[in-house]
Amino acid sequence: MPDVRDFVDYREYLAALVSHHKNIDRSFSYRGFARKAGLASPNYLQQVISRNRNLAPASVPAFAKGFGMSRADARIFQFMVEFDAARTDDEKNQWCDRLLDHERGHARRKAVSAHRQWYPLVIREMAALPGFQPDPAWVAPRLRPAITEAQARRALELLFDAGLLLRAHDGAVRPGPGEALEPPLAELAARNAERSRGQLVSQTLNDRLDTVRSLSLRLTPSAVSAANAAIDRLIGELEALVAADGEAPPAEIHTLAVALFPVTATTDLG
Repeated sequence: MPDVRDFVDYREYLAALVSHHKNIDRSFSYRGFARKAGLASPNYLQQVISRNRNLAPASVPAFAKGFGMSRADARIFQFMVEFDAARTDDEKNQWCDRLLDHERGHARRKAVSAHRQWYPLVIREMAALPGFQPDPAWVAPRLRPAITEAQARRALELLFDAGLLLRAHDGAVRPGPGEALEPPLAELAARNAERSRGQLVSQTLNDRLDTVRSLSLRLTPSAVSAANAAIDRLIGELEALVAADGEAPPAEIHTLAVALFPVTATTDLG
């Protein structure tokens, strides 16, 4: 029986359940499942798995009944469906936490949580600095803007638990690759990280305004695509520049924030 805690995408879990039931019962069919679950459509399950239809949160009890899920498994399955159906990232983060509360080890939750504030990711990069100490009292005052020792302590715990910081046998600390995240979680973590960097930019504008460059541009749809491609090239060039430095130790960690977004709406105002 597939373990519901191994899944984030409810469709993948349903596909695994179908495969399991077909292996133990050759008479298993989508029509039979629909009858057992009390569903009007005989191919509803098949349509959901093939991503032609979405599973509404209200339909979870019927699916749980059709597969004979335990109450605990049905609860986690509900969280999966709610996570997928959530429309805002705030809602997705709430359902993500409830879903990943049930995983073994909580490493994936820690990895997602590490992206919700700007400073854990900066601390991870600081581990490449000469003399780095994974000590809240050392880390906190070295960030701009400075954070509290309590925030630094929590961030360090998250980074180690998520595998984003690793401790070698000799005690040295270095950045790690982190817990591998499935696409829905990786996408949410990436959006959280971009939002947190935006918050950092907002906090530092008054102190470092001389480093900010901004433009307001009139762009056609094709020009927007070209501008985004130019931004991608710029980021690639900067990554190549950093890689070309080889083993030269960095003096500071810098954050680059590039955003292109509409500030007017094309509407009929007449």
